[in-house]
Amino acid sequence: MRALRNTFYLYLSLLGTMVFGFIQLKILTAFLGKEEVGLFFAASGISLLLTTLSQLGFPLVYARFVPKYEAEDKKGKGKRLLAFSLSTYTMLSLPFWLVILVLSLFFRGEGLLRALLYAYPAYFLYSLLGLLLSYFVGERRMHLTAFYNLTALFLFNLLLFLLRNQLTVKLVFIALFGVSLPMALVVIANVKPSFKSLKEIRREIQPFWSFAILGSFLTPLFMYIDRALIPAFLPLSALAVFSVARRIETSARRMLGVPLSSIAPEVSYYWERGGELREGFRSSFRAFVKIYLYLVVLFVSLLILLSKPLILLISSREYLSAHVYLAILLVGGTPAALYTPYTMVARSLGRMDLFFAGDLIWIVTFGVSFVPLVHLLGLTGVALSFAIAHIVTLFYVFLIVNPRTIGIPADLKYSLAMYGGLLIFLLLFYRQGYLPGALILILLSVMGFVLLKGDERKRLRAFLGSAQEPPTSTTMREKSP
Repeated sequence: MRALRNTFYLYLSLLGTMVFGFIQLKILTAFLGKEEVGLFFAASGISLLLTTLSQLGFPLVYARFVPKYEAEDKKGKGKRLLAFSLSTYTMLSLPFWLVILVLSLFFRGEGLLRALLYAYPAYFLYSLLGLLLSYFVGERRMHLTAFYNLTALFLFNLLLFLLRNQLTVKLVFIALFGVSLPMALVVIANVKPSFKSLKEIRREIQPFWSFAILGSFLTPLFMYIDRALIPAFLPLSALAVFSVARRIETSARRMLGVPLSSIAPEVSYYWERGGELREGFRSSFRAFVKIYLYLVVLFVSLLILLSKPLILLISSREYLSAHVYLAILLVGGTPAALYTPYTMVARSLGRMDLFFAGDLIWIVTFGVSFVPLVHLLGLTGVALSFAIAHIVTLFYVFLIVNPRTIGIPADLKYSLAMYGGLLIFLLLFYRQGYLPGALILILLSVMGFVLLKGDERKRLRAFLGSAQEPPTSTTMREKSP
């Protein structure tokens, strides 16, 4: 029951994040020019890249060790882990800002470096707040994550709205700084980190943390690599258009990642307890993967169907060309629905070596395909690079990760049927229009449901909230605290 409740709060937080993110984008595109919007995305992308790197994978460490300490009745160690992570993050982040400060003083002007001078301090505090909120996820207190996250986003959007008539890129970053600082202080006062015996905590987490650090160097590249690379090959106005598509795609990906985020700490907890709890998880995992794929395909199809209205809702007609890139990103990213549950399990079981290798394969594949494709196809090539990286990673996960962790194969026939249906939907929608696309979407939803087995349909109903139990085994539900 707790997993279902935490999933609800994560969805609430994510839905609010999406809504506020779209409001923010609407304000920016309405009151800033295309070049200014592109400058904002470039400066924010670089700042988020650096601050996320400075987090050194601590959100992954929280998901593994905070539930572990709880299972061992050692909650005080979680507070010390938080203190260790906050001090490490701060010490690593500050030198980046000093470098940006020196460079901006040396290369005077109003370009990217000048924008970074204001962007980086704002995103340092914003990422600090995010680090604190991810600790609540490790504690499985997602209601606090949702509350503080939505409060901060509401205040930031309110400031942007009030300042809209005199809005500049610099003012946007100052507003973010003004909201993030007091919010971070309030959360720190609430969680009360303990700075005792931090060396002991470091020794305990070191083997897992080493691979989490390596993974943290790659994670921000998934999120912001396009913002860093596109300006080197295409104008900032192209980055502005592609960023609209990416904003919708990223919001969708985060929403689809909520079930995995809510289950990850539970996997770690139950695996540590062993026995029937561990076997209960294994018995229900394959059904979860099929249900997850079914929901992802339907959600992606619906987003493609509504892509143009969504783009108009969050931006303007100048950005309508983004709908093509959005469709490629969504369909090309659907294979991730098959492999991300397995990488989530690998991470939760402490196999960060396998998890890191998957991230590395994705980044290398994207980088190798990006340069030739962007030269040949422009922004379409950028979107295709994401798809190629997902497909290559899919093969790695099923050939290497799965046999070395949970060892439960995916239902290949069901997966091919759902993905084939998605491609047919995409073809008919762009060739024939909304009505044939909507009909295929309905048929796809019926087909996917019919192909599920009886017990899997019950789990699907439970997952959607038509029953009062999460899609896990009976044993896991009964033993859950």
